[in-house]
Amino acid sequence: MSIAPFIIVILALLIAGCVVVLWLLLRQNPEPTYVHKTKEEKVIRASQTTEETSVKKADDGGLKVLFGAVASLFALLFARTGFMQLVNDQEYENKAENNRTRTVKIQAPRGRILDRNGVELVTNRGTLAVSATSDLSDDTAEIGLLANLLGMPKEAIIHALDANSQKESLVTILPDLNQKQVAFISEHPEVFQDVTISEQETRAYPNSTLAAHVLGYTSEATQDQINASKDSDHELSEGDIVGQAGIEAQYENVLRGEDGEMKLYVSADGSVQGSAETLSPISGSDVVLTLDATIQKAAEDGLFHAISIAKEAGKPATAGALVCLDAQTGDVLAMASYPTFSPEAFAGGISSDDWNALSSESAGYPMLNRAISGMYPSASTIKPLASLAGLELGVVDENSTFDCVGFWTGFGANSGQWCWKHSGHGWLGLADGIINSCNTVFYEIGKRVFYSDDPEALQEQYEMWGLGKTSGIDLPGEAAGRLPTPEWKKQYYANYPGADTTWYGGDTTNIAIGQGDILVTPLQMACIYAGIATDGTIYTPHLLKSVSTKDGSGTVSEYKDNVAHKIEANPEHLAYVKSALSRVAYEEDDAVAAHFANLPVKVATKTGTAEQAGKEPSGWYCCYAPAENPTYVISCIIEQGGFGATCAMYAVRDTLGVIYNTPDTSSAYSTTQAM
Repeated sequence: MSIAPFIIVILALLIAGCVVVLWLLLRQNPEPTYVHKTKEEKVIRASQTTEETSVKKADDGGLKVLFGAVASLFALLFARTGFMQLVNDQEYENKAENNRTRTVKIQAPRGRILDRNGVELVTNRGTLAVSATSDLSDDTAEIGLLANLLGMPKEAIIHALDANSQKESLVTILPDLNQKQVAFISEHPEVFQDVTISEQETRAYPNSTLAAHVLGYTSEATQDQINASKDSDHELSEGDIVGQAGIEAQYENVLRGEDGEMKLYVSADGSVQGSAETLSPISGSDVVLTLDATIQKAAEDGLFHAISIAKEAGKPATAGALVCLDAQTGDVLAMASYPTFSPEAFAGGISSDDWNALSSESAGYPMLNRAISGMYPSASTIKPLASLAGLELGVVDENSTFDCVGFWTGFGANSGQWCWKHSGHGWLGLADGIINSCNTVFYEIGKRVFYSDDPEALQEQYEMWGLGKTSGIDLPGEAAGRLPTPEWKKQYYANYPGADTTWYGGDTTNIAIGQGDILVTPLQMACIYAGIATDGTIYTPHLLKSVSTKDGSGTVSEYKDNVAHKIEANPEHLAYVKSALSRVAYEEDDAVAAHFANLPVKVATKTGTAEQAGKEPSGWYCCYAPAENPTYVISCIIEQGGFGATCAMYAVRDTLGVIYNTPDTSSAYSTTQAM
């Protein structure tokens, strides 16, 4: 409560009392001096003196009362003053201090992101930022000058100021000034009275766009993120920079440090006069990834190479993805997606036009990480798994033979299905069916399962290997793909006009060859081939290798490998399928064999060509190496690139070339049209 009214009343009473006392004193006349007095005069004077003495005594009594009141008021005033000084001294000192200072938050530098060998993928760089308090919003002229200098709309500055709920705190207007802008603001303090230039740190990407989809990007926290952070250990406020995608978002709480505080000294009109750091920020922890920057670059270069070759062949080849895993641990060694984007574009705030361009269909959705979110028919890359399922279910064995005439009529002539080779493959066994990717062989497997005691057994086998569900990778936005079943079809097509929701044998034969309604991600296929390579053990794919201490002196934690699926398949069946895969690259097509001939290790591979209505086919290529003792697993798809052997194969071969330091020297071009 304010004491000003109390002091005014006391002072008024004191002044009034003093005036009254002075007036009373002036009313009293001094006693006259008589040199010669007659007796009568003495009698009269004595009488007058007696009366005056009575009056004086009465006046003296009134003055005593008045003086007592005045003294009491003085005592009360002194007591109140003493109370203020002795009891409330600190409180009023704090209030005075708060009237001339403001405390603002200093956001801590984020931790770095490194590859498995310590190569910096994301770090920080110092920048000079222009900031302002909400007072700037009252000066439209200053806003206009600042907008012109920074080359940004006035509305953007006003929006940033209005969005700040902490009116006394500094709002970053532009986080990365050039030297010309800094010099102009510094030389004209009288013009930019509400503006402050301060040092900040922003995200830097030493390798440009490398691994952009894995790393993600940072930007200011959205209102939804701020609301969600309430009552958490890391409550956010307007202007806070947070991870919005990829590793930046996945490990936000690790990368984000502990914010500091700065005290600003302000004048009576609110202008900032100076500052002092009162609490130093603590940097976030470094995150070490399983990525190998060298393999990552090879994957991205290989992906671009494969797309270029497909375009030269007249295919649209709009996009693609490649995943490289360590089959023995689940480490993601490379994850590439095309088209890509620059995370640097978000460091200083991104314009609406640029955001719309990155999110548009015409640009090919560059922000989409196709390695984990792109869903495609698996095509023939699923055939090794269908073969294993057929062996496990007992509908075929290692001695089974099939007659491929080019058009399969297992469900009747009216329900016939083509093999990709319309002239037919003739008689062949299961292994040859894998090597030559003969559809007829797998139509037969699908038919036999459909007519078995368990018509959904093929889907159950696929599900055991992880299809139809997410892998659990430590990245946001992973798709589960789609594993169609009779119940799924009934529900999915229920509202389609004239749709047949009944599950037919043709639906089962379609998923046996990887066509129809089945959808997978490149990461899922990499996991399946890793499982085949390790005889049924599929590790959870992961990008985190370890977390370092905030001061970089050691390791806080290390990732422990985790088995996601352990398939108890017959070892002989697995060995049979693996043997067939080890022959594909060398027997399916001479042109393909020429590309792998000079590698120092043997590679187990499988091609695939996914058909999609109204589009050119998309080409798949999956492999693991060395075939005898697998370590590396690669899965690649080129959207609308044509046959797998004529597009995706090049990206896989380029990646292996870097891993084994053996570049591809062949110029042979495959004519294989295996689906």
